[in-house]
Amino acid sequence: DRLAIGLVGGVGAGELDIRTLALDSALARLSVTGRVFDFAGFDSAFPSRARYALDFGEGGFTLEDVFPGPVAWDALSAHGRVDLEERQLIFDRLAVSLMELEGQFEGALGLSETELGLRPDIAFEGGIDGVITKDAVLALWPVDFALGARDWVSESILAGRLTNARLDIDIPASAFEAGQLEDDHLSLAFDFAGARVRYISLMTPLEGLSGSAELRGASLSLEGQNGRIGDLAIDTVFVEIPRFVPRGAPARFGGEGRGNLPDLIALLDQPPLELAADYGIAPDELGGEGVVRFEITRPMLSHVPYEEIGFDVSGRFANASGPTGIGDIRFENGDLSFQAEGTGMTVSGEVQVGRSRAQLEWSERFQTPEGMASTQIRIVSDADARDLELAGIPARSFMDGRIGLDAALSGNGFDFERYVILADLTGAALDFPDNLWSKPRGV
Repeated sequence: DRLAIGLVGGVGAGELDIRTLALDSALARLSVTGRVFDFAGFDSAFPSRARYALDFGEGGFTLEDVFPGPVAWDALSAHGRVDLEERQLIFDRLAVSLMELEGQFEGALGLSETELGLRPDIAFEGGIDGVITKDAVLALWPVDFALGARDWVSESILAGRLTNARLDIDIPASAFEAGQLEDDHLSLAFDFAGARVRYISLMTPLEGLSGSAELRGASLSLEGQNGRIGDLAIDTVFVEIPRFVPRGAPARFGGEGRGNLPDLIALLDQPPLELAADYGIAPDELGGEGVVRFEITRPMLSHVPYEEIGFDVSGRFANASGPTGIGDIRFENGDLSFQAEGTGMTVSGEVQVGRSRAQLEWSERFQTPEGMASTQIRIVSDADARDLELAGIPARSFMDGRIGLDAALSGNGFDFERYVILADLTGAALDFPDNLWSKPRGV
């Protein structure tokens, strides 16, 4: 360790000129010049108050119990006052240059008595110019602060740029005594752009997001827009982490977007959700475009089992198409509502089946016990003879008019075990071959 000091003047001269103050040790590397002046409060031979103007050259420090690694700066300038009686170091101006960032702050450091002894009071506010990277955030994130949130940033924020940051710290000594921060103790507000975020591991990340966020002492909130998940356009996004403590506390992610129904189903079919293939749903057999709203709730942990992930995805799709589950019959030109959550998925609305409009209700129950039907499909329609021929019934040879159909199918995926078909024949005239049976229309 090396220490070099070069001073001119002193208390008696009314000013202390620091020509050289250099320290090179395992804990800190400092190079300071400046002056201490306007001495006052002489209750003894030494003053209790003074002003200072100090410039720090390139340096840094290592506090293994506070930060994950060494903290280095390119330059630092501090101007203010010291009051030993009040146990305060006041910063009228604190300018810091580090990691290609420029910070301008004002505030104070103090000491207060607590039941655990002297603890610091910290109050700073100011702005940060420059682009803040993920590496910079993690390098300056205290090791014991909001560990669940820190893990989420480390593992889930894959890319992005933070700008226009403003820091407001007001941490009383009582917070260090309690070992926990409240929301009003810390605020770091910032804008971001080009964000790439992993909301659930193994699923396609959210990309290209921009917006604003605020990291508080005990929580975080974020609002973004204009992102993408694969081919789905994400118009708005929110993130709410209502509390950092205890570790593993729940967080909410959600938003609204636009896209094609096959892309949405393909996304929901990715692990760990896998909501399509297990139920016989092939995304490439579906069609339609519309809007979607989604919300995911999950603990702030690195690895979360499916059972602990809550999700709610809903949407409305136009021009929808897909299989009906009856032979090769497809529905077209649908106007469908879609909803999926932890217990199941439902699709309902009006579609075209053959030449007729029909009401479709399709539900899937997730995690059903073995032997229990997970799929229920119901189609209600007025069908003519040509519609029936799509199902393999040669109705044109004996039917004229329309019949009311109510078909209910149940099974697992499109492997149906039970069919119940009700027909209202009032609107059709029937004449079966060989005088088997006939009836006029209207009866």
